[in-house]
Amino acid sequence: NCVNMNHRKIVSYRYFSSTNVGDTSYGHGTHVVGSILGNSLSSDYTVSYNGGAPDAKLSFDDISSDGSSLWLPDDLNVDLFPHAYSVGAKLHSNSWGSTTSAYTSTAQEIDQFIFDHEDFLVLVAAGNDGPGAGTIGSPATAKNILAVGAGDNTLAAYVEYDGYSGSSHDKQMTGLAYFSSRGPTPDGRFKPDIVCPGESIRSAYSDGSLTSYQCSIAEMSGTSMATPTCAGASALVRQYFREGFLASGVRNVSAGIAPSASLVKAIMVHAGQPMWFQESSVWTLPPSLPHFSQGFGRVDLNSVLYFGAQTPFKLRVLDREVVQDQQTRHYCFLAASQSSYTRFRASLVWTDPPAPAWSQRTLIHDLNLMVQDPSRRLYFGNNLTDGGNAIKDSANNCEQVTIANATGGIYRVMVEGSDLQGGTQQFSLVVTGDVQQVTCPVQTCPNSCSSHGSCKLGVCSCFLGYQGDDCSLPSPPLISPTVCQSIAYDASSPYSGTTLPPPAVRPTPIVVEFLSDASIGGKGFLAMFGDSSSLPSSNGTNNQVVTLSASQGILTDGNGNYDNNWVKTWILAPALAQQVYLKFLEFDVENGWDFVYVYECSTASCSSQVQLQGSPFTGATVPDLLVSSTGFMKVVFTSDTSVTYPGFKAVYLTHLHDCSSSSSGLVQASFGLLSDGMGAYGANMRCSFLVQPPGVTSLQLKFLEMDIEQTFDYLYVGQCVPPPPTTSPAPTTSQAPTTSPA
Repeated sequence: NCVNMNHRKIVSYRYFSSTNVGDTSYGHGTHVVGSILGNSLSSDYTVSYNGGAPDAKLSFDDISSDGSSLWLPDDLNVDLFPHAYSVGAKLHSNSWGSTTSAYTSTAQEIDQFIFDHEDFLVLVAAGNDGPGAGTIGSPATAKNILAVGAGDNTLAAYVEYDGYSGSSHDKQMTGLAYFSSRGPTPDGRFKPDIVCPGESIRSAYSDGSLTSYQCSIAEMSGTSMATPTCAGASALVRQYFREGFLASGVRNVSAGIAPSASLVKAIMVHAGQPMWFQESSVWTLPPSLPHFSQGFGRVDLNSVLYFGAQTPFKLRVLDREVVQDQQTRHYCFLAASQSSYTRFRASLVWTDPPAPAWSQRTLIHDLNLMVQDPSRRLYFGNNLTDGGNAIKDSANNCEQVTIANATGGIYRVMVEGSDLQGGTQQFSLVVTGDVQQVTCPVQTCPNSCSSHGSCKLGVCSCFLGYQGDDCSLPSPPLISPTVCQSIAYDASSPYSGTTLPPPAVRPTPIVVEFLSDASIGGKGFLAMFGDSSSLPSSNGTNNQVVTLSASQGILTDGNGNYDNNWVKTWILAPALAQQVYLKFLEFDVENGWDFVYVYECSTASCSSQVQLQGSPFTGATVPDLLVSSTGFMKVVFTSDTSVTYPGFKAVYLTHLHDCSSSSSGLVQASFGLLSDGMGAYGANMRCSFLVQPPGVTSLQLKFLEMDIEQTFDYLYVGQCVPPPPTTSPAPTTSQAPTTSPA
């Protein structure tokens, strides 16, 4: 447990009270260290059997006594990472983990340390529980790390070493190992982040003796073997920046920079290449990257690092840039015309603040990567879609845009601070292509949108009532003047962004109108109208199943704090329902100990069930709207043996009033939900709701979710003023004049 910075390799070796000195036979630690920085003493096989960074040094923490069980410090922030950081380590490789796919306290501790030490990158093995989806294991579920999956090795890797004999393996490095754990995480994030060779890896062998000094090798497989391979590559990336290669592609130490952890991670994911993987026993390539099987793919540093004229592309790096909340940073790159290298790629990474352990949504600061090509087409980070509509990524702190066939002209790369709870966020941006960075030209809109709209990247987004390229033309109202002679909009209308409109009891008819522009927006909005206290309510019964058949109702754990050792189960089986929607109105259960599980069931008996995304729910974050497309849903609440919280309250319904032609327009129900629709909304949406239940003069309207594109998509709320009733003139009678007799 001492430090010797002059040692050839191991500057520090630590063991703990529950571990012992040394390794076991076929030791795990010896093998992975050889892959990171082993330096072969045999001149005949130096290149083939060196580690990824053979001149690097090591600080080693021994967390096992028998090679199988682990002893971890109670707090990694206090007892694991600080020592390595204090002796100068900037990379930390971890070939251990669990089968728990949640964002555990261990994952949270790693995120915290990286956030507090912005130049320290942690790599973690994804796990060996593949090939199923959602098999990623904590702490590989942390956000700020590099979670590493395993790929196949190559035939060239199986060279003979000092007479070592073994079977020949006809492998290709482009295939994902079948055992490699896959994403998504419970909150929908891509994991692993990257993939490195991890199958049949030959590296240093331990015979378990402290005195034999043998130099054999051993073959092992697993994401434990892939992680050190990636760690060695990450060390080379740090060396690239520290020794000044970035400036001109050749070594120039005086031009060296100290990269942040987010920059090293950005380079690694930028180097990703698609890999073949097995899905339903069929080998296939992902339609795009990132992908839940492999993240950003196989690391190929030749595809990102620039070494002068021999490299067909340029590398542009921006590190420790800062964006403010609701600000967009612009960076422009001029692509050469008729270039032989046509790929343009931009990668954005930021070190996100840690989320509370067991959080349902772990992203704290939401940044968005956008790229506008010379034709003004917009691309969004990670190529996500929802309901057929392209959407911005609101789950990952690593985003990428790849344009395979880039043409000549200016590419505008934008980093948007969409939702920053801390006000500002530092980030790293990597761009490659046959490009040079230029000053961004000023983008103006025709006639400044006639003061009837907002200018977005040279295109007008018109306010309600206006249309045309410059918003100078009147547009027909969404609600006919024969229905609403006028509309008295809220003083704060239109609403935009993520701030919820204030709840209020409003006179009827209530008007809600929604407009989206020609490009991509957000997740949309959800509003509840009416009085939920009038609905039938069920508190459930401990250790029993309660089946509810009404078309709508309330689920709650009960009044006040719930009890310990509860297992309450509800099956929602409304008669003739095609869908069941569930929206939590209140949610506060003990984080990480008490849980609400939500399932889609195939029948009313719920003998076959599938857990809905995000489930189980814990903590105090209110879950988003949930839907079962079968018409059957099961909700299970469990509490542990100690500590109770206020609990939850949820409403369920069988109908959602959304922006489809059949659901918008006149709404005559006295209670319900209004929404743009499930999933992300599309471009050029124009929809309206007129809430007017017969005989009801006022209704509560409360917005529950709000995420629409700030400044460019709009939500209007107001009261309809009907035209005055048409009155007919009083009837008149006509009669012949009275005449006197002649």
